Amino acid sequence: MTHEEEPWNLPGMTASVFADFHTGKWRATSKVFAVGERKEKYYPLWDIADEHNASNTAKAYVDLNLGLSYTFNTQLTAFVKGHNLLGNQYQRFYNYPTQGAQVLGGVIFKFDM
Repeated sequence: MTHEEEPWNLPGMTASVFADFHTGKWRATSKVFAVGERKEKYYPLWDIADEHNASNTAKAYVDLNLGLSYTFNTQLTAFVKGHNLLGNQYQRFYNYPTQGAQVLGGVIFKFDM
């Protein structure tokens, strides 16, 4: 094969915005990603040797992530993070769906000071 008919999985538009804010013992972070539509090539299971395999147009998506943490002292920090907070159901690659909205919280304790 000497060429492809499309630039596979290459979005027409991508954008990202990152912000990080510190004040005293508080820290807030945000990340927003936007990805445009893109063409994907896939191989049907029933005919993997076929040179004329199928293609699909993946939908555009926006992904919002936020985080917040509080540092109690040099050893102890509590945090909460949210990923895909808009709850968008999208596929980053063909047949690989992402999870919906996710929230993670925890505590960091540093033993070695």
